[in-house]
Amino acid sequence: MARTLAIYPGSFDPPTNGHLDLIQRGSRLFDRLIVAVLVNLEKQPLFSVEDRVEMLRRLTRRMSKVTVDTFQGLLNHVDELCDVQQERLADAAP
Repeated sequence: MARTLAIYPGSFDPPTNGHLDLIQRGSRLFDRLIVAVLVNLEKQPLFSVEDRVEMLRRLTRRMSKVTVDTFQGLLNHVDELCDVQQERLADAAP
């Protein structure tokens, strides 16, 4: 059976209970969920990218299917994240 990968992109500035709810739901639906934090150099966020990534990693630390990473601009980099995660899933497959 094919393993599934989902990407949840957003600014997460700050992460909210609504974000966490969607992450929890996604982690139950998919084999791997990438939470992709937007890096937007044109805006002044409330929290730095590093802080947002750290907050999300702490919030999802017990969710083994969830990975937190960053992307900049459009979803081009997320495509690369997807490729890397698919390779990791393939390597981990029995």
